[in-house]
Amino acid sequence: MWSSLNEWLWQERFWLPPNNSWAVLEDRDGLVYAHPQDMLMALPLALALVAVRFTFERFIGLPLSRWLGVRNQTRRPVKPNATLEKHFLMEGQRPTEESWLWTPVMCWDSYPQQPLKPALYHWYLLELSFYVSLLITLPFDTKRKMEKDVRSDVDESDSSDGEAAPEYPQLKNRAARRPGAAPTDGPRSRAARRMANGHTPAT
Repeated sequence: MWSSLNEWLWQERFWLPPNNSWAVLEDRDGLVYAHPQDMLMALPLALALVAVRFTFERFIGLPLSRWLGVRNQTRRPVKPNATLEKHFLMEGQRPTEESWLWTPVMCWDSYPQQPLKPALYHWYLLELSFYVSLLITLPFDTKRKMEKDVRSDVDESDSSDGEAAPEYPQLKNRAARRPGAAPTDGPRSRAARRMANGHTPAT
């Protein structure tokens, strides 16, 4: 069953352009190509990152923060730094000189026959593992203040919906009179109803 599912999932018509096959993408002559099965390595690496994170928070981060007396204080805005801003404008905007990174249309040149550099392979694999680890720990992360405020607003709206409607005093004709509402059984109302029925007002 697993082999049948694996063959169906990695069908060439799902992943490759026409007239291409997985055999063309086999590593050869010192060239390394990206393989879909490489993404499976992200799961064990994500679990390893989760273990490292919980170990650091429990045995290093929290004790160290208590020892240093760290408190949850209001963050102050960062002051402008002309030197850092100049460095970013001149050199920091392009951390790598890969042409396809700045011209996305080049990502499809000679696709799928695109050799993969080992540095890029390890970078994207680590990045994918990191995002998978965030998804795993999402239900257990500490709730932020914004999330608490949103939940409190929702709870208040739910409680206001469940409140009983205010009661208004009863009139003689057993009609509830609301504040600012005109009486429905006065002389003017009766005259208006008679005129609407075709009666002429008495003189």
